[in-house]
Amino acid sequence: DRLRNPSDHPLDAAESLRLQADLDEHNALADRLLSVNNELATVDGVLADASSLLVAAKELAVAMGSETVSATDRETAAQEIGAIFDSMVTVSNTHYNGIYLFAGTSVDTKPFLADGTYQGGADGRSVPLMGADTMTISYTGEEIFGVAGESPFEALGELQTALLANDSQGIADAMDKLDAAYSHVVSMRGTYGVAYSRAEDLTYASEEAAAALEGFVGTLTELDMVDAFSQLAQ
Repeated sequence: DRLRNPSDHPLDAAESLRLQADLDEHNALADRLLSVNNELATVDGVLADASSLLVAAKELAVAMGSETVSATDRETAAQEIGAIFDSMVTVSNTHYNGIYLFAGTSVDTKPFLADGTYQGGADGRSVPLMGADTMTISYTGEEIFGVAGESPFEALGELQTALLANDSQGIADAMDKLDAAYSHVVSMRGTYGVAYSRAEDLTYASEEAAAALEGFVGTLTELDMVDAFSQLAQ
């Protein structure tokens, strides 16, 4: 049997080992990409929740922007905005599969404090592909929720302050920041969506390659078995 005695047929044995190594690499990549797809799908849902919170805050701000609204009503609305702020902190600190999704490389660190201050890693995460190739699968919470002028925490905090101060102009200014924060979160959701699509494409390609390699390995093994039986018969 040529495969059981590689010294007798070194070229066949080397080819079989090379094909099996390639197959193992593609199978390992498929496993990594499955994990990546699950994570990115979770991130999409989380960012959708963040967008909904900003929409709710904007609707409340619009209602409270009228000059006919009383200071008492605005104070009550400020409490609701505070609750939305707390929910945004919870969303930004989402923990999934043993890691904090928006902590960058500091996956064990809760990325945001209760006041919206970022304390996660400075860099996003990547996953190895084939060879030296990598793919970015995560951005830092700072890039998503902490960009100056586009931060949900900044916008919500300013809106709450304006409501408590019964400041109509301040409410209007905060609404502009809510719009900017919403657009930024939606944009980041789209960026993750691109990564998800790429991961799906790579998964399909890897599965196709693995199937082809399995066929090659099987063919080589079958040929070696035929040769072994022929030698036994002789």
